[in-house]
Amino acid sequence: MQTVQQILPKVLTATKGPSMMDDPPNTQAWAEYLQFQLRQDPQREQMVVATANFIRAVKFRQTCPWCVLSGTSGAGKSHLAKRVYRWWKETGMFYAPANGRGATLVRPGQWVSWPDFILECRQGDSSRMEDMFDDQLLVLDDIGAGTDSRGWMTDKLHHVLERRLEDSTKATFITINLSLVQVAETYGQRVASRMIRRGKERFIEVDLPDFKCI
Repeated sequence: MQTVQQILPKVLTATKGPSMMDDPPNTQAWAEYLQFQLRQDPQREQMVVATANFIRAVKFRQTCPWCVLSGTSGAGKSHLAKRVYRWWKETGMFYAPANGRGATLVRPGQWVSWPDFILECRQGDSSRMEDMFDDQLLVLDDIGAGTDSRGWMTDKLHHVLERRLEDSTKATFITINLSLVQVAETYGQRVASRMIRRGKERFIEVDLPDFKCI
């Protein structure tokens, strides 16, 4: 694990991002920062705005930072999730002590590929589960990507979402290759309802062609 001293130089040399103060956010500026092509597509613009608003919510310590990007595979959801996590590592995880003195502190956060986590659990290692409950930021990527959604894995997903929702200070960014209706059909209504508990406007559902094929 890197020390704060090893990480800090990355903060000082991080790419300058768009203005965090613009509300609504400057879509074009954020698209460039996130390295995401808008292609004059309203759905792509919606994804960028949702991602920008999530980062801004985390930056300004707003309550209930939450975003779900759902829908077709290859639309760029995981790309945006990776950019969120990169921002977190470069900037978002650092904060000053309450008294304004002493070394910069680090808030815990992690990236979790849901298929990889399922594989770990099947191999008898679910040690990351507690951190998924407690970390300040959780990026949960690729739910529904060719994995068995029945039984105990559905319970684990429900448990993670429920625990994250219990604390309004925790930030959660999710990508899922299913529509909301498909989430309910595949994982059950209790998981679907938790996906939208922070508000349907934070559940961004897209239907786009595979980005790599066009």
